[in-house]
Amino acid sequence: MCKLLTKTRYYNITAIFAVQTPKFILKNLKRMATDVKIWKGLSEEDFYTLMKELTHTFDTDEMWGIYHALQDNHSCLTLNLSNDTFAIEGT
Repeated sequence: MCKLLTKTRYYNITAIFAVQTPKFILKNLKRMATDVKIWKGLSEEDFYTLMKELTHTFDTDEMWGIYHALQDNHSCLTLNLSNDTFAIEGT
């Protein structure tokens, strides 16, 4: 799977993964991610584990506060890891 995703970069192809928990995604894939959407529902432990495995310069405690303040299950935190920006959607 990692070889396939590495090739997608060279061919300018976007790959999207949707999982119920970030534990189902290999660490190498998390490190290669450029954008991440996190919907309401992750535990604090899962959130911190995910943030530890992503390549970013965000303050994880600040991001947890923003994520934890999401109002409903349809809200999500979008992280753009390429330029270290984030957005809140669906509030």
